[in-house]
Amino acid sequence: MADEVTGESFMEEELTIGQEPWSLPATLTLPRAGKTFPAIILVHGSGPNDRDETVGPNKPFRDLAWGLASRGIAVLRYEKRTRQYAQRMAAMTNLTVFEETIADVGEGFAVLAGDTRIQPLAIYVLGHSMGGYLIPRIADYVPGLAGVVLWAASSRPLEESMLEQIAYVSGLQETTDEVRTVLATMREQALLIADVGRGERDVAPMGVPASYWRDLADYEPAAQFRAMTLPALVLRGAADYQVTDEDFQRFEAGASNRSNVTLKQYPHLNHCFMWTEGERATPSSYAQPGNVDEAVIADIAAWIHTGHTAP
Repeated sequence: MADEVTGESFMEEELTIGQEPWSLPATLTLPRAGKTFPAIILVHGSGPNDRDETVGPNKPFRDLAWGLASRGIAVLRYEKRTRQYAQRMAAMTNLTVFEETIADVGEGFAVLAGDTRIQPLAIYVLGHSMGGYLIPRIADYVPGLAGVVLWAASSRPLEESMLEQIAYVSGLQETTDEVRTVLATMREQALLIADVGRGERDVAPMGVPASYWRDLADYEPAAQFRAMTLPALVLRGAADYQVTDEDFQRFEAGASNRSNVTLKQYPHLNHCFMWTEGERATPSSYAQPGNVDEAVIADIAAWIHTGHTAP
């Protein structure tokens, strides 16, 4: 592994996680000060994301990696399987979220657990958006985690969130007629998901095979979250239109019987925890260059370093 010097307080190493035929290029960001570190694995949202989770000019996972490593925490991020092996994944007729996301979190955990610079009892997972939605499943699959961070995580059925987002964006002044036409088609596709999940239709909404939607048909993130025992940090940008306050409140209700869960929302931050004008972001906000708010990074670091106390 070769060092790529990227900052005074941290360094980066290129490595690979997983085995053929699904091995993935990855980056491990390490603090320069110290010999052993807690570590966190970053899990992407939906779509074929790169390791930085690049959105327009912004790279929220790179911001997290550099910010957390500067605060004494090692960070592992990697290319998502649907990006690295796009054609092969698209050809799968039995695709589920296990192949898309969960399996590779286990591979990342194995790499960190085998690294003598990583504290073996202090490995965490942060799931963003869809990655956060899957955190209860990830926690079941990866034993030995020290805790989890749900970062703008949805708690409702995917089709419900999709339909809400489509309705919101369709009504915005910035949305063109051409985009509204695309959104109308997406709405028709989203309406098929529940039928496919129940086995009433055998089609591929959004171009995703029926196996994927059937796998998620009975999945209730908030209910499984309630049954978890791991320490958890649940964060949301209050200006996020993709993951709403209703999603946050469901996790909050699921944490009502747990003393090791911390929940926090941040005014004026969007789905990527970047500053946006107004109380609710719009798609155009993702085209504005920005960085993950430093207060969010500081809160995650403090939660890990202080034994999961409220930031």
